Amino acid sequence: MIRDLHDQGLGLMSPGRLRRVASDRLAVKLRLSRQTRFLRNHRGAILSLDVDGLSGRFVLAASSPSTIRIHDLQKPDSEILPPQFHGNRIAPTAFELFHECVCCVQWYPGSVKIITSSGKDGSLRMWDVCKRVVCCEVKPVRENRLTQHHQSPASKIPLVAVASPSAGIPILDLRFGKSPMRLKNTLGPVTYVQWSPTDEHTIASAAESVVLLWDVRVPSKPLLRMDMSNSRTPATTSTSHMGLVNCLEFSLDGRTLISYGTDNAIRMWDTQSGVLSDVNCGSVDNYVRVSVRMALNRGRRMFVPSRHHIRVFDLDTGERVHNLKGHMSDVYCVRYNPHFEMLHSGGRDRNIINWTMQNYKKVCTKAAEDSD
Repeated sequence: MIRDLHDQGLGLMSPGRLRRVASDRLAVKLRLSRQTRFLRNHRGAILSLDVDGLSGRFVLAASSPSTIRIHDLQKPDSEILPPQFHGNRIAPTAFELFHECVCCVQWYPGSVKIITSSGKDGSLRMWDVCKRVVCCEVKPVRENRLTQHHQSPASKIPLVAVASPSAGIPILDLRFGKSPMRLKNTLGPVTYVQWSPTDEHTIASAAESVVLLWDVRVPSKPLLRMDMSNSRTPATTSTSHMGLVNCLEFSLDGRTLISYGTDNAIRMWDTQSGVLSDVNCGSVDNYVRVSVRMALNRGRRMFVPSRHHIRVFDLDTGERVHNLKGHMSDVYCVRYNPHFEMLHSGGRDRNIINWTMQNYKKVCTKAAEDSD
């Protein structure tokens, strides 16, 4: 690390590359936190997590069947801690929101006052956290079920894509609560949608075992259909995975699309050509039939839920560099917090676990002082 700082001072390494290198080194040092712990007050499985993008202070959690809670990393509760635990327990805020059969939650980009949630009751809701009321509610599909949603991080317009058993993919404008367009997917139920972090017009979707890349300006047909045989002219029967695709994620530069399926395979696709990368992550256990969420750090590390473990891979080589053990059952969602270089995970055991480096307490204290 000292040598990297020296190279950066000489101009041999850019500040951005220095941050990525440091983040990668910290990723293999993550351990089960002994300083902070979330209270186990969720009555069901943790289905979705999200970290606010402004300060990394607030963790949004959705648990089955209908509870949404917001946790504050810098305001632990005041209850008596067990003698063997030397740290802080993180309590939720003084209120909780209720969305029937909630399955996915997300912070509104650039805000800690608005969140969005979707549920199997078929509704997408936008909440005012301060007033604890629903600002907008939309039912974009006829079927009373939504499986997942994602809001565009690159667009100035609040556009939300919705995954549902319906064949089409509704694109909602939260300003008006309407669906100005619908991507005409004809491959069956949509299991996952994900916007590009760099291109406001690019969105990926998964329909059963097929991964598609779309330009929302051309809703009639997809730009690319990912084919694991790398055929130049993919047939209508070509597939991206041998099983259900239940997770998609873009790399931070938007050049690579990562798909994860129940065939225990992680595949990486070039978003310009649709070509399958030769990076091999090996077999990664994935048998759950619900949407799961992986995470990327600021460097080249990938955190993937696999049964009750979290596998950490190198994005360039596919090598497994770390393995995080702490959950007692299946892990459903993983979110990386770049502000504190820590990881949050939730799953079927109803626990939200923090994974931190050893000096997390000092970092968090300094962040609290800076915010004051």
